[in-house]
Amino acid sequence: MHPDEYVRGPRCRNCRRGNTLRIDKWADAKPWRQQVCRCDGYHFPHRRGSLWCYYNPDYPMDADRRLFA
Repeated sequence: MHPDEYVRGPRCRNCRRGNTLRIDKWADAKPWRQQVCRCDGYHFPHRRGSLWCYYNPDYPMDADRRLFA
């Protein structure tokens, strides 16, 4: 998550100070970062278009499969 999205940010393990999170610009520039999805198909960040992702073009819209997602 972005550091501004935290309600109560984590503290440093060594000095116990808060507000020490920084954005890693090198990792954000990686091409796989643009494929991360946070839809309700999974309870964790996942790759867009994976099996249970709502953005999967082959995702069946029947009620039986949505009950198990």
